[in-house]
Formats: sequence, C-alpha cells, structure tokens
Amino acid sequence: MQTLQSTLVELGVNVSIDGVMGTQTLSAINSFEDQALLYNTFKSKRKDYYDNIKQRRINRYLTNHANATESDLLNNTLKRFKNGWTNRINGFKDKTKANDINVNC
Repeated sequence: MQTLQSTLVELGVNVSIDGVMGTQTLSAINSFEDQALLYNTFKSKRKDYYDNIKQRRINRYLTNHANATESDLLNNTLKRFKNGWTNRINGFKDKTKANDINVNC
C-alpha cells in the first residue's frame, strides 16, 4: 500500500504514506486524472520495490558471508524469487491513452 501511496505523492497528490487503504487513498486514486500514468508508474515502482527488497537481503547475507557463491545467494536470500516477482509484474500490460480501462481483465 505504501508503494501506491508514494506513487501518488510522486505524481503530485497530497496523501499520507501510512500503508492504509483509507478514504483519502481511495479518493486520490479514483480522482487522479491520468489513470494510465498512475497505473504505469505504480507498476514500475512495484518492480523497484521488489528489487530493493531482494538487494537488501543479498547485502545483509553478504555482510556475514563475504565469499558467498551465486548458489548461496539463490538458496539463502530472496534472490530466488526475483524471476517470479518480475514475471508477475511483467504479466500486467501497460496502460495507454487508447487502452486505459481494464487492460488486465
């Protein structure tokens, strides 16, 4: 939820980044004029979110295991989920001005 809220803030909307899908957030989403821009920006930020989580875990692991191999990283960090997360995000089509309603339904 915070990723969606920070996307709205990045796009100039005044909402609290509190992780709660409340009336303020819902109203901001529903009233945002360029829904395609909001959707595509959120999709991109969601990918960044997953990448950041993965990298933080890798860095933490490497702090204690400086000589870790690629196999170690895949077995002991969130790196093993990267392809699934990326495929999930890429499975959602980008919205365009011509096709901005329910592109993934």
